[in-house]
Amino acid sequence: MNTNLTFKERAEIAMKMLEKQGPVTLEEARAQAKWIKAQSMKDLEYKGYSGSVEYSKEDNVFFGKILNIKDLVSFEGDTLDELKNSFIESVNDYVNE
Repeated sequence: MNTNLTFKERAEIAMKMLEKQGPVTLEEARAQAKWIKAQSMKDLEYKGYSGSVEYSKEDNVFFGKILNIKDLVSFEGDTLDELKNSFIESVNDYVNE
């Protein structure tokens, strides 16, 4: 994730994410917070591929690309779960080409 965001900008992003999400249990909220914290420290990983995690304030969307490959393969999602699923789908598509 972009670590150059101010605290206020990060809070605004979190609020936008919550607006898009339906009700969750306390356990689900804790799991999401844990995942967000882990992703802020590293990129996505799946089948030996890594993906970047970025956020566009202008488009209000998370996005990234598969790292360390010759091709440009990007993915995006409105929520972190959507971003993760899009990354996995992109890796699977890339591997199967």
